[in-house]
Amino acid sequence: MASYDLVDHNGEKYIRSGSSWIVAGSYLKAPEVVCRELERRYSRPFTVMAKKQPVRKAPPRRQQDREYRGLSPDDFSNRVEGTNWRRRDTLAGLLAGQLSEFTGNHFISYPIYPWNEVHLANGHCYEISRRAKGAKFQVRISEREVVYGFQVERPDEPISDQWDWRRFIAVIGDDDELQELVDNACRHHELKWLVAQSVGGRLIKEIEVIPGDPLIWDGDEIDWQTFTFRLLAVPSSYWCNVRLCGQIGKADAIDGGIAIMDPILSAFRELMPLYEACVRKR
Repeated sequence: MASYDLVDHNGEKYIRSGSSWIVAGSYLKAPEVVCRELERRYSRPFTVMAKKQPVRKAPPRRQQDREYRGLSPDDFSNRVEGTNWRRRDTLAGLLAGQLSEFTGNHFISYPIYPWNEVHLANGHCYEISRRAKGAKFQVRISEREVVYGFQVERPDEPISDQWDWRRFIAVIGDDDELQELVDNACRHHELKWLVAQSVGGRLIKEIEVIPGDPLIWDGDEIDWQTFTFRLLAVPSSYWCNVRLCGQIGKADAIDGGIAIMDPILSAFRELMPLYEACVRKR
């Protein structure tokens, strides 16, 4: 027979509770005579319902499981497909956060598609749609290594004051204090200058300039002023891309885990005066 949640008997309402009946409203047990009458009228097999078990939630992931743990072999590619490090919750974003904390300015990581690369820059001094105009920090990963450092560019056409290249040329050739800071950063982090010249996106030549006093440009010993003269002498029909960068091999980068951030951040912090001397707030 069907179960009854609430029944009416002689003008009183009763509720079945287990094997007994109680008076609705007062929740007092009904008299025995009433219980017998109700059982006779509404008798049915009594089944104790199993207590509903709470849904067991999966245990929360441990905090360390949610934390970024460093580069994986999949990140080492000349393509972006399958890589993860450029997201803002992984290496790129963590570097930007640390630079923001260090400077008090809002640094942002900008993935540079289709290259396996990010730019890191003060958001007030960088336009993603005109990214070549601004000086920036760069991290790029190939199949073999991580390359990181400072970057500034000059196009193959006349430029305006909006290009940070002009400020770079002005300060790197004449500011003795800045030159010393850059020399120290190069010595501490084994950085080197790379001067790439290209036409229509095709690399024509890349010159490695060894830091120090003097600098070594293509075997020639030069000072800072000559360094700037040679940059200015790059043909105007060439795009000139200047980087001051260091490298970390694939095996060391993977084995280092999250500690790979340490040498990169340390170099960026020492090069921050150079970056700040070049950038122009948009």
